[in-house]
Amino acid sequence: MNESVNAEQSGSTDIHHTAVLAEQTSQIYAAVNNAIIATIINASILVFVLWPVIDHNILQIWLAAIFLISLVRGISAYLYNKTGPHLQKASLWYRRFLIGSLLASLVWGASSIWLFPVNDLARQVFLAFVIGGMAAGAVTSLSYMKLPIYFYLCSALIPLLIRFIYSETELGITMAFMIALYLLMMVIAASRTHSTFKSNILLHIESVERERYIAQKVEQLQSVVTAAPLVLWSNDKNGVFTLSEGSALEKMGLKPGQIVGQSVFEFYADYPEVTAAARRVLSGESFMTESEVSGRFFESHYTPHINGQGEILGCIGVAVDITERKLAEADLLEAKEQAEDANKAKSEFLSRMSHELRTPMNAVLGFGQLLEVDAKLNEKQQKYVERILSAGNHLLVLINDVLDLEQIERGRIQLFMEAVDSGEALQECVDLVQSLAEKHQIKVENQVTLNSIPTVWADKIRLKQVLLNLISNGIKYNREGGQVIVSCEDTGEGMLRINICDTGPGIPEKNIADLFEPFSRLGAEKSGVEGTGIGLTICQHLAKLMDGEVGVETTLGEGSRFWAEFRQARYLQPEGLPRGQGV
Repeated sequence: MNESVNAEQSGSTDIHHTAVLAEQTSQIYAAVNNAIIATIINASILVFVLWPVIDHNILQIWLAAIFLISLVRGISAYLYNKTGPHLQKASLWYRRFLIGSLLASLVWGASSIWLFPVNDLARQVFLAFVIGGMAAGAVTSLSYMKLPIYFYLCSALIPLLIRFIYSETELGITMAFMIALYLLMMVIAASRTHSTFKSNILLHIESVERERYIAQKVEQLQSVVTAAPLVLWSNDKNGVFTLSEGSALEKMGLKPGQIVGQSVFEFYADYPEVTAAARRVLSGESFMTESEVSGRFFESHYTPHINGQGEILGCIGVAVDITERKLAEADLLEAKEQAEDANKAKSEFLSRMSHELRTPMNAVLGFGQLLEVDAKLNEKQQKYVERILSAGNHLLVLINDVLDLEQIERGRIQLFMEAVDSGEALQECVDLVQSLAEKHQIKVENQVTLNSIPTVWADKIRLKQVLLNLISNGIKYNREGGQVIVSCEDTGEGMLRINICDTGPGIPEKNIADLFEPFSRLGAEKSGVEGTGIGLTICQHLAKLMDGEVGVETTLGEGSRFWAEFRQARYLQPEGLPRGQGV
C-alpha cells in the first residue's frame, strides 16, 4: 500500500513539475521577439561603430551569424505560438529555446575575441557597454530558467573580462575588475529574478488549479441541486429571495431563480404556514417543518444566517419533496384501518359463530350419550352412536380452539399465575394422551419423575393446555409404532425447558416459518390428521403471555423436538403479585 501511495505522490509531483516547466517555457517564448529585435539592433550598431577598425569580413561573418541565429529563434517562437503551449511537449520546446539561447550567447562571447579593438580604448568601452547591455536585457528575458541565463551571462561577459586582462592598456585591469563585479551583480540579480518569477509561476498555477477545483465543485453541486428532488433558497433579513434553485421547483410551477427579488411574505401570502415559518427563522430560530405547497408536500429545514456579531442577515432553507412518502403513508394508514376493521369483523364472527354452535353441539352430545347407554341398540347402531359422539367431541374441541384464539387476539384471556408443579402437570398430560397413543400405536415415555424438577411460574390450566397440545401433536404426526419422549432441562437462565421429541417424518425447513401461523396445517389434512391448524398458534401465544416461549428443532426423516420454556418460580416472584392472583 505504501508503494501505491508513493507512486501516486510521485505522479502528482511529475505533473506539477511539468506544469511549472510549461509555464516557464511560455514566459521565455513570450519575451523572445523583443530579445531578437534588441539583438539585431545592438549588433548592427556595434558593427557600424567597429567598421573603421575591424576587418570587414570578420564583421560581416559575425553579423551574419547573429542574423541567422535570430532567424532560427524567431521561426521557433512562431511555431511555438502557432501550435500552442502543450503540457506534454513543454520539455521539447524548452530544449529548442535553450539551444538557440546558448548559440546567441556564444556569438556575443565571440565578439569579445574577434571584434575587440586593440588600440582603441573608446571603442573597447563601447563594446563592453553593448555586451553589458545585452547581459542586462537577458536578465529580464531569460531569468525564468536558471541554465539559460547563467550560461548567457558567463558566455558573454567572461571572454570580455579575459580580453581586458590581456589588453595591455592602462585601464585594462580596471575594466576587467568592473566587468567581474558587473558579472557578479548580474548573477545575483538573475538569481533573485528567477526566484521571483518561479514563485509567481507557482502561485499562478496554484491559483488556476484552485479555480479549476472550485469550478468543478460548483459544477458538481449544481448537478446535484439540479437532479435532486429538492429546493434550495435564501432570503435577506426582509424576507426577499436571494436564491431559488432545485428541480423540485418545476413541480410547483416555478423555474430556478424565478422568484429571486420577490418577498416571501407576498409571494406565499396564500400559504400561512410558509410565511409563519419565514418569520420564525428570521427571528433566529432553526427548525424543521412539513407543509403543502401547490398540491405537493415538502419537508423544509430552516436555518438563520447570522454574522459574527450575532446579527441576523437572513435565512437559508432546504426543502425535500416528500409527496410520494406522504401518499404512501396515507395508503398504509388506510390499509391498516381496513385490516383492523376486517380483523375485528372476523373476531366478532368467530366469537358469535362459536357460541352459536356450542349450544346445539352440547345438545347433540347429550342425546348421543343417552343413546350410548341405551341397552336396546344393536351393535351396528351402537357404532353409529360412537361415531356421532366422536365427531361431536372433535367439533367441540375445534370450537373451543377457535374461541381461545379469538380471546387471545382480542386480549380478553384471563391468566391465574402461580407456582405450578411442572412434574405433576406433565404426568397428568401424559396420562390423558395414553388412549390416543394406544390408538396410533405410539409409545409415550415420560422421563420426568414427580418432584424431580422445579416449579414454574404459570397458569396451571394454560400450562397443561400447551403441554397437552404438543404431546398430542407428537403422537398424531408420528409414524406407526413410533415413540414420544418427554424430558426437561434447566437452560441456566432461570428458565425450565420441557422437550417433546417424536420419531415422525420431520418438517421441511421451508415450512418451519409457517408452522405457527393460524390455520396452516402444512399438508396434514392429506394424511387424515384431524385439526384446525391453530393449536400451535395458541400454544405460542399462551407461552408468551406466561413470559415463556415455544420452539421447534427438526430433522427431515428422523423426527422433531418441540419445546416449551417457562420461568422457574424460584427465580421470579413478581413484586406486588401474591401467589394465586389472576392477571
